[in-house]
Amino acid sequence: TAQIVVELQKKLPRARVVYCSATSVSEPKNLGFMSRLSLWGPGTEHANFQDFIDSIENLGTGAIELNAMHLKSLGALQARQLSYSTCDFELVDVVSDENFSAVYEQAARIFVDLYSALVKSGARKTEFWAEHLRFFKFLSIATKVDE
Repeated sequence: TAQIVVELQKKLPRARVVYCSATSVSEPKNLGFMSRLSLWGPGTEHANFQDFIDSIENLGTGAIELNAMHLKSLGALQARQLSYSTCDFELVDVVSDENFSAVYEQAARIFVDLYSALVKSGARKTEFWAEHLRFFKFLSIATKVDE
């Protein structure tokens, strides 16, 4: 979808564009198709999108927040949140069984191996830890869901 948006923007340089994304601010890499925000390219401090992403990632979470504030101040971003006022929640304490423990242990070993390979390659670890957290969060949630 993003690639089609990029192509449309190139074919229609004078067209007005409204970008809609649920994750654009929380995941800066999702800004890639939003080239008309003037965050990278001619006249900016970032030559291209990858340069922008590298800069944001090197500066960390604070830079992501500052970028969101900057876009809001320009009127280029509106952030909305869904209301949970009519939702009901129930906390469920679950004692894991042997099957879950085995799956969890196997997943932990896999992530140890992945991390070791990542360290050896010299690659960035930022995305690894985000995916690690997301995976184990959903694995834990899955134990609370009936079959």
